[in-house]
Amino acid sequence: MSTEYTPRYRTSWALVIGINAYQHASPLSYACNDADAVADVLVNDLRFPQDQVILLKDQKATKEAILDAYLGFAKQASDPDDRVLMFFARHDQTGPTWRHWLSRPG
Repeated sequence: MSTEYTPRYRTSWALVIGINAYQHASPLSYACNDADAVADVLVNDLRFPQDQVILLKDQKATKEAILDAYLGFAKQASDPDDRVLMFFARHDQTGPTWRHWLSRPG
Protein backbone atom coordinates (compact mmCIF):
# COMPACT_ATOMS: atom_id res chain seq x y z
CA MET A 1 0.00 0.00 0.00
CA SER A 2 1.39 3.40 -1.01
CA THR A 3 1.53 6.14 1.61
CA GLU A 4 2.30 8.90 -0.88
CA TYR A 5 -0.10 11.81 -0.81
CA THR A 6 -2.37 12.09 -3.85
CA PRO A 7 -4.07 15.48 -4.26
CA ARG A 8 -7.85 15.38 -4.73
CA TYR A 9 -8.27 19.02 -5.61
CA ARG A 10 -7.98 20.83 -8.95
CA THR A 11 -5.56 23.29 -7.38
CA SER A 12 -4.71 24.58 -3.92
CA TRP A 13 -4.22 28.07 -2.53
CA ALA A 14 -2.98 29.16 0.89
CA LEU A 15 -2.58 32.35 2.84
CA VAL A 16 -0.15 31.78 5.72
CA ILE A 17 0.35 34.58 8.24
CA GLY A 18 2.71 34.83 11.19
CA ILE A 19 3.06 37.83 13.48
CA ASN A 20 5.69 38.00 16.23
CA ALA A 21 6.09 41.80 16.50
CA TYR A 22 3.36 44.00 17.93
CA GLN A 23 3.07 47.71 18.69
CA HIS A 24 0.83 47.30 21.75
CA ALA A 25 1.49 43.77 22.98
CA SER A 26 4.45 41.68 24.01
CA PRO A 27 6.31 40.05 21.13
CA LEU A 28 5.95 36.37 20.34
CA SER A 29 8.84 34.07 19.56
CA TYR A 30 7.08 31.32 17.63
CA ALA A 31 4.40 32.69 15.28
CA CYS A 32 6.67 33.39 12.29
CA ASN A 33 8.42 30.02 12.75
CA ASP A 34 5.02 28.31 12.80
CA ALA A 35 4.01 30.13 9.61
CA ASP A 36 7.25 29.08 7.90
CA ALA A 37 6.71 25.45 8.97
CA VAL A 38 3.10 25.41 7.73
CA ALA A 39 4.08 26.92 4.36
CA ASP A 40 6.86 24.33 4.04
CA VAL A 41 4.48 21.40 4.71
CA LEU A 42 1.91 22.78 2.27
CA VAL A 43 4.44 23.06 -0.56
CA ASN A 44 6.70 20.09 0.11
CA ASP A 45 4.32 17.50 1.58
CA LEU A 46 0.85 18.45 0.39
CA ARG A 47 1.95 19.73 -3.04
CA PHE A 48 0.43 23.17 -2.93
CA PRO A 49 1.97 25.11 -5.84
CA GLN A 50 4.65 27.35 -4.31
CA ASP A 51 3.42 30.41 -6.23
CA GLN A 52 -0.06 29.87 -4.75
CA VAL A 53 1.11 29.91 -1.13
CA ILE A 54 1.29 33.49 0.12
CA LEU A 55 3.40 33.89 3.25
CA LEU A 56 3.02 37.18 5.15
CA LYS A 57 5.04 37.79 8.31
CA ASP A 58 5.37 40.66 10.77
CA GLN A 59 5.52 44.05 8.97
CA LYS A 60 4.39 42.48 5.68
CA ALA A 61 1.26 41.08 7.34
CA THR A 62 -0.69 44.33 7.16
CA LYS A 63 -4.45 44.42 7.09
CA GLU A 64 -4.26 45.63 3.48
CA ALA A 65 -1.90 42.82 2.40
CA ILE A 66 -4.02 40.18 4.11
CA LEU A 67 -7.24 41.46 2.52
CA ASP A 68 -5.60 41.76 -0.92
CA ALA A 69 -4.40 38.16 -0.76
CA TYR A 70 -7.69 36.84 0.60
CA LEU A 71 -9.80 38.67 -1.98
CA GLY A 72 -7.38 37.57 -4.72
CA PHE A 73 -8.21 33.98 -3.85
CA ALA A 74 -11.90 34.74 -4.36
CA LYS A 75 -11.13 35.65 -7.99
CA GLN A 76 -8.61 32.91 -8.74
CA ALA A 77 -9.91 29.93 -6.77
CA SER A 78 -13.28 29.79 -8.48
CA ASP A 79 -13.61 26.09 -9.29
CA PRO A 80 -15.66 23.97 -6.83
CA ASP A 81 -12.68 21.60 -6.65
CA ASP A 82 -10.20 24.31 -5.61
CA ARG A 83 -8.90 24.20 -2.05
CA VAL A 84 -8.22 27.39 -0.05
CA LEU A 85 -6.49 27.33 3.33
CA MET A 86 -5.81 30.22 5.68
CA PHE A 87 -3.43 29.88 8.64
CA PHE A 88 -2.90 32.74 11.11
CA ALA A 89 -0.33 32.47 13.93
CA ARG A 90 -0.61 35.48 16.27
CA HIS A 91 -1.64 36.64 19.72
CA ASP A 92 -5.10 35.40 20.51
CA GLN A 93 -7.67 37.43 22.33
CA THR A 94 -11.20 37.26 23.54
CA GLY A 95 -13.59 39.86 22.28
CA PRO A 96 -13.93 41.06 18.69
CA THR A 97 -14.32 38.45 16.03
CA TRP A 98 -12.38 38.04 12.79
CA ARG A 99 -15.21 39.85 10.97
CA HIS A 100 -14.84 42.80 13.36
CA TRP A 101 -11.07 42.90 12.74
CA LEU A 102 -11.61 42.99 8.97
CA SER A 103 -14.13 45.83 9.26
CA ARG A 104 -11.88 48.08 11.37
CA PRO A 105 -10.10 50.91 9.60
CA GLY A 106 -6.29 50.86 9.48
